Amino acid sequence: MKLPRLEIGPLSLGEIEPVKDLDDAAERNREMWKRRVEEGMLYTRPWLDLDPAVLHAFIRKEIDELPDPCSYIYPSEVLENVEGKEVLCLASGGGQQSAVFGLLGAHVHVVDLSPEQLEGDRKAAKHYGYPIVTIEADMRRLSILENESIDLIYQAISLPFVPDARDVYREAARLLKPEGRYRVGHCNPATYGVDPTFWNGEFHKIKTPYHGGGEGAGQRTRASMDRLGENDRDMIL
Repeated sequence: MKLPRLEIGPLSLGEIEPVKDLDDAAERNREMWKRRVEEGMLYTRPWLDLDPAVLHAFIRKEIDELPDPCSYIYPSEVLENVEGKEVLCLASGGGQQSAVFGLLGAHVHVVDLSPEQLEGDRKAAKHYGYPIVTIEADMRRLSILENESIDLIYQAISLPFVPDARDVYREAARLLKPEGRYRVGHCNPATYGVDPTFWNGEFHKIKTPYHGGGEGAGQRTRASMDRLGENDRDMIL
């Protein structure tokens, strides 16, 4: 099956039928992200005030990093020469990363388990006026997409939501063209016990213990949560 691109009005705002028969992990994650969208959590808010000039300055290395809220998109090389390329934002719904690639002229496809998050991607595409295809699917099951059809896969930190990351890696390897690139974010919950403000001149003090699983694993420190805001404080990766 070829990459879908459905023409709807002046834009290509394709919407693919959702996958069926989700396992328990996928069902729990979908319900969680539905709640996060309803709460207005940080990672569910589409980026609707991006400046293409700033994106190009970052690519040309005129600035060291993108300003917030885009600062975690790096390195700049991942954004180079994406115009006209097939870019898959994998498990990265919300209208954030897809907006960056859309403004740079990529053919953007977004796979996410949450229909509410995908609505954010369609909102951003309509706002800026670029084409997009959204696919409601499990990142471990991407049979709707052809082998060697993608130039770049951009995956934000989402692997902690699946039991076995190897399932995702296999799909990514299958989808990428021979010279394709896979930019994937990783997260160790232990890092959430450390905050930049805890630097004492020699090392970062650990203020929050890592419990190795369960309720305490992956929770942000109180200082970090204070910066995120009320709706984001209960996020556990």
